[in-house]
Amino acid sequence: MKQQNIIMKNKNKASAGFTLIELSIVIIIIAITMIPLIQAIERYYENRRIDYTQKVIAAATTMISEYPNAVVDEVYPCPAYRDKPITDVDYGVSPDCSSLPADVDQPGECHRGVCIVESNFDRDNDGNDDWIIIGGFPIALIQEEAAKGNIDYRTADQFSTRMDLDGWGNQLTYAVSYNYTIEGNREKYWLGVVDARDEFGLPTAGVGDNAHYVVVSHGPNQLGAYNGNGIVGFPCDTTTVEGDNCDNDETFVQGLGFYKANTNKAYDDFVRFYSINSQSIWDEDEDEDWARDQVYFSPSGNLSIAMDSATLPSVALEVNGEIKVNNNLLADEICDSTGLCFNTALITGSETCTGVNIMRGIGNNDLDCVTPSTPAPVGTCEKEVGGGPDDGDPTNNVKGFIQGFKSDGGVICYYKP
Repeated sequence: MKQQNIIMKNKNKASAGFTLIELSIVIIIIAITMIPLIQAIERYYENRRIDYTQKVIAAATTMISEYPNAVVDEVYPCPAYRDKPITDVDYGVSPDCSSLPADVDQPGECHRGVCIVESNFDRDNDGNDDWIIIGGFPIALIQEEAAKGNIDYRTADQFSTRMDLDGWGNQLTYAVSYNYTIEGNREKYWLGVVDARDEFGLPTAGVGDNAHYVVVSHGPNQLGAYNGNGIVGFPCDTTTVEGDNCDNDETFVQGLGFYKANTNKAYDDFVRFYSINSQSIWDEDEDEDWARDQVYFSPSGNLSIAMDSATLPSVALEVNGEIKVNNNLLADEICDSTGLCFNTALITGSETCTGVNIMRGIGNNDLDCVTPSTPAPVGTCEKEVGGGPDDGDPTNNVKGFIQGFKSDGGVICYYKP
């Protein structure tokens, strides 16, 4: 009987299953094997956020340039207020940059997430550094124009139609050269004042300090970004390289690399600059049939020489000073600063040379008159008065002088006015 009890106890022990220690070991093994899978899933979704953000940034930058006022009136939209949640009717609404509210109409002032800062340049030559206005992406204006069919309101990714939020649900930052939000200013100058730098402080993307505007996503760490609730979720860290993208000054950084670290070298922002670096003012005529190697000057505006920088030229070419020509100066008319167009008498006091002399130029405030060395033979340089057909009456003809000879032996005639 005793032996039977021992056998039964052994059977019960064998059917008792895992102990807590054994079960814990199994769970740990499963967890360890799941880590690579979890990391792979996290990388997948992070890459989707990055890819989405890159598309959003590219599309937002393009849509600002395609904004109808930017095309027709050469005026970019004003940045939007950033203090409202995306569910609010005032979300993404922009102020009128030509008439800003009193609490955000001077450099250094911020109101509802819109800030004004001074640049380092005076492009409009008014004696003051130009402004940059910083805020959010003007989604309300873009949607309004998209509804009219004026803008291609493209879907950034298949899982979202929003163009104002990045992959982490934060609002895009949009900063623009203030003068470019006012109609007529782009006709005066082409360079913006947004300072574009890389993480080493050097001009980036061929832009430097003349970007028209910039669009920024504050990246995975979200430092300084306004979230979908209209608040800054994580404060801006100005000790980092990317701090320039959220410290509300004139400089923005587009990093050459993308890296995460708990140091001031960390950079995970996405930045797109827009600028018109230069325009071609020299063109070459490619019509070789008649103008081989012809080069001509074609500025979009007027050109001034030796004028005060605050004075804009009023005509195609305005010169303050003297013009020296070593060969021939050909012009339909030459006018002074008052618009008075003159003849030789305004310079020399004489309109024509006297007697049989002919004028060959102007020098030392006087006409340069010479006597033709070869008088024209009778009938050689002679034409009907008024240049009409010969009526056969030589008394109505005017005689001229030989000015030169053609390659076929004929003469080139000069007729005194």
